[in-house]
Parts: sequence; structure tokens; C-alpha cells
Amino acid sequence: MRENSSLAAVRALILAVLFITSGCTQTESTGQSNSQDDVAAISGVVTQLLESNPASTTDLFGRTPDRIACVSKAFGLSKTPAAPIGDGAIFAHVYCAAVDSGVNFDDASAFSGPIAVLVGPPVKIEVPLDGAENEASIRQIFPNEIETAALNSVADEGMKRELRQRYAARQQS
Repeated sequence: MRENSSLAAVRALILAVLFITSGCTQTESTGQSNSQDDVAAISGVVTQLLESNPASTTDLFGRTPDRIACVSKAFGLSKTPAAPIGDGAIFAHVYCAAVDSGVNFDDASAFSGPIAVLVGPPVKIEVPLDGAENEASIRQIFPNEIETAALNSVADEGMKRELRQRYAARQQS
């Protein structure tokens, strides 16, 4: 079973890299879009990258958790090497929770917000700053055409339900 999920992750990563290198972007502000299946596949890549690289998520939790559970919703891909984070970035809203033994989902350390993922290797995550510096850091991290999507990025109820389910599954594994 693990081989099948790894193969699916590799396929999704290849799809994301093909979109990135072809210059495609999915943005809300410009009206450009890829199919829902493509966006779901790219979102799946982000989830897989985060869950398989807990050390890269230290900025999300202020520590490196042993395991995390995440859901993501991609809203853009870098389309030029001039993008603030460079070529090969996936921009997504993520909702993640640190999976700690004996901790209920409602009490878990969690992060919800926009991030930029440089596919790498190594995987690198850019997280906007909190508080008064949030908007300025979003403008530094995200390309102009998706700043609005990043600024308005919130976890919807579907993401919250899905994360609760992923958390329970990862806590048992």
C-alpha cells in the first residue's frame, strides 16, 4: 500500500513540475485556471511534501513535530524565474496540525494560512510573518497576480473536516 501512495505522490509531483516548467499558473485574480483535477493533484503534492518533511514545517509550529497532518488548496504556481520565491514554487493555503501522541485534534498545535513551497530539493517553505508585518511579508513572498488570493486565504469548513479526519488517521499510524 505504501508503494501505491508513493507512486501517486511521484505522479502528482511530476504533474506539478510540468505545470511549473511550462509556465502555467492558476490564479483567482487573473481568471486563469487549470482543471479541478489538476488543482487537486497539485494540492495533494503540497500535502504530501509537508507531511513527509516535518523538519521543513518548523516555521508553522515553532518546533519540529514528529508527525503532522495537513490539507491544502493550491491557488498558484510560479510562472517565471522572477517570482519572489523563484522558479518552481507552489502557492497554497494550508491547514496543518502537529500530531502528538495523546493530544486530541481540538487541542493540537495548528497552523492555517498561505505558504509558498519551493519544490526543491530540498523542500523549502516560506511562511508570512504574523501581526503587523503579515501583509508586507505576503507581498514579498507571493507574486503580484496572486497577492489578493494570499491575503484572503482562509481555511474553509471542508478543509477543517478533512484535517480532522487526516489527524485521526495519522495519530493511529
